[in-house]
Amino acid sequence: MDKLFGHRLRQARIMKGLSMDQLAIKLNGCITKQSIYKYENSLMLPSSSVLLALADALDVNPDFFFMQPEYKVNEISFRKKSSSAKDDSMMTEIVTETAERYFYIENILHDSETDNISDDLESPIDGNPIQAAQFIRKKWNIGNDAIVSTSSLLEKKGIKVIFLNAHADFDGMSGYVNHEKPIIILNGNNNSERIRFSAMHELGHLILGNAYTKASVNETRCHEFASEMLIPSEAFIFIIGKKRKEITINELISIQEQYGISISALMRKALNLKIITKYDYDKYKGRYNNDPEFRLTCDESRFSEYRSEKFENMVYRALSEGLISESKASALLKKDVAEIRNNIW
Repeated sequence: MDKLFGHRLRQARIMKGLSMDQLAIKLNGCITKQSIYKYENSLMLPSSSVLLALADALDVNPDFFFMQPEYKVNEISFRKKSSSAKDDSMMTEIVTETAERYFYIENILHDSETDNISDDLESPIDGNPIQAAQFIRKKWNIGNDAIVSTSSLLEKKGIKVIFLNAHADFDGMSGYVNHEKPIIILNGNNNSERIRFSAMHELGHLILGNAYTKASVNETRCHEFASEMLIPSEAFIFIIGKKRKEITINELISIQEQYGISISALMRKALNLKIITKYDYDKYKGRYNNDPEFRLTCDESRFSEYRSEKFENMVYRALSEGLISESKASALLKKDVAEIRNNIW
């Protein structure tokens, strides 16, 4: 029996974060857990009415169950506050399905970026995240300037960037599709500074995890890489100075507004560069943890970042050129056909 339906059913169920028992309950008992097990293991196929009920319960188009998978997400690296096997599986399947839609429309338009991150992995730097970020900034002709849009920069370099409406514990993840196409997933619900830091952190996983194989790639290294990508040490020292006893909140806000990096990340950078001492940094952390008003001031988002809308723009372009139908555009963007029509002249 064809295994395609079973594969897609399992994928849709995991994307919704449901167990077989939970799916059966959501279907109000019209099918049992045992039936779901048989469907997923290709032991039997559902009737048309059950198929429609499954599609409705899992928020997918019925056609989804019969789409031949072309892509597989590999080498996934997660970054979030807490992790579970269930959450990891759910996010991996969501990313896989989202990547399928992205690469489908890209192939329709024959629109793939000419730049490729693999060209930027040949570096003599081995394991030093600061030097790695400086190398990438130089090679990408960023210099010491602020990055206006991290997602647009990454897209230009051939890295697919996808925003998800994820739970608060999820920051980002990165990996490869079919072992060759780099992809970064970000939580679109986060503020600009957190999204930007996560984007550069995940770039760190891609860069450090491939170019610098002798060094272990841990979260601290990727944090340092992200900080250096967002504001180079040279620029930071030029603004703040080489040695400070105290850095005022107004100075930090000014840098935040220009470079799109949080105040807490700036203070950590000041410590790492030995601009301030550990005592001074702990003093800042103590006030941050114990003064709610001060913490709100530090956590406030002050940078407005443009998010790349390449995927959505490609879908509308393909629709306007008659390469896909309105129903296909609806399925790709997961929007009602009426909404699709409203966005067309």
